[in-house]
Amino acid sequence: MKTRYPIAAGVACGLLGMAFSLTGYGYSLYYIRLLILGVFAVLAIPALFRKKVVLYFLHVTLITVIATGLWYAGTTVRRIKKSIVCHELNTLVKQAQAFHEKNGQYPEQLDELDFSTRLRLNSRRVMESGIDLEGMNEHDATVYMSTNSFACVVPVTKVLPMSFTRFYVYMWTLDDPEWRYNKVIRMFRRRQEKK
Repeated sequence: MKTRYPIAAGVACGLLGMAFSLTGYGYSLYYIRLLILGVFAVLAIPALFRKKVVLYFLHVTLITVIATGLWYAGTTVRRIKKSIVCHELNTLVKQAQAFHEKNGQYPEQLDELDFSTRLRLNSRRVMESGIDLEGMNEHDATVYMSTNSFACVVPVTKVLPMSFTRFYVYMWTLDDPEWRYNKVIRMFRRRQEKK
């Protein structure tokens, strides 16, 4: 089996993974990446029948390294793009803090601030069960506002419509007034009907 075949398989797998990453599903579809790697690793099996076990593992290693490298390259590019969004939102954060200093409370609506941007912003409230995720996938950032709190969340990966979801965000809060890259784990529970 020629080396160019596992290299081509690694590139094909990596480009597919990069596409997932750039669309926001890079970490969310983590296990699909392993499945893809497994499928392409099968392409190296003929080396076993040639009694070249070392060559087989060399091919599998080539596929894994190339594919994983491209996958994470896509994830890195997306993180950089989202960090640029965070940088632009620093102006909004400063305006909210200035509003608080002047009025003794934070704004409850985005239109109370003089912030002009091309970003797609979503305004939500913090609920008893945690942050409201509605509309997060369709916006560049979600701003959580009330008279006594203010926070910004920039989603790096998509929120999957599952009962258990894990996604990554850049987050700015009053408790931690710097942009932090965090993993958010959310469990959706059905409300129990009162008897």
